[in-house]
Amino acid sequence: MTECDDLKRKLIEALESLDTNNPFHQMTIGSLADAFKLYGLIDRKDG
Repeated sequence: MTECDDLKRKLIEALESLDTNNPFHQMTIGSLADAFKLYGLIDRKDG
């Protein structure tokens, strides 16, 4: 596993731990998703 794969796995674990019922967490998820799309880290259809 490359360092990049390890970072992606850790990031996914962190995102999955956020509470989708918490408005602050919802804003955080949205902001992160927008940033990932901007940098091409996730496909727009995945968002």
